[in-house]
Amino acid sequence: AAYTSVTMLWRLVVTCVVLPTFATNASQPLATATMSGAAFLMPSKLQQLPDVTLDQRDPYLSVQRLLPNHVNSKAANACNLGTQADKTKCLNVEGRECMWVMTEGTDPFAAIQPVEQHCMPCEVDGTDIPCWNVGALVGGMKVLECSMRCAHQKRIREPEYTC
Repeated sequence: AAYTSVTMLWRLVVTCVVLPTFATNASQPLATATMSGAAFLMPSKLQQLPDVTLDQRDPYLSVQRLLPNHVNSKAANACNLGTQADKTKCLNVEGRECMWVMTEGTDPFAAIQPVEQHCMPCEVDGTDIPCWNVGALVGGMKVLECSMRCAHQKRIREPEYTC
């Protein structure tokens, strides 16, 4: 039964999509046929990307924004923004790719745990620095979030330490 339904679906795709495409483009040479099977050949202008807030609010809208192509032209200490680094500033440092890590203290006797936000370079001396997974213990503190604007997008994954 599964084979029959797949065969019928394939016939439906060929009948409804492929044949009309060839029928509408029959007067044009085969050299102009699209490889993707799209029924149009006219170029169109790129539309303006929607606002970032609109993109975040609409779950059905998926926008791939291009990252700036700045090779690490500044020193690694350009990412040093202190222990309370702003995430937006960290991920947009000019001339350097950085990662932002938010950690929380794990002292069971402290009523209020310290929260630190560090900005660190993605690469040091040609070695890629990966992001830690959420829940990892680093320097006696638990990682709450790790975001990076690195080309390598490497992450450390510890079994049984992540959600």
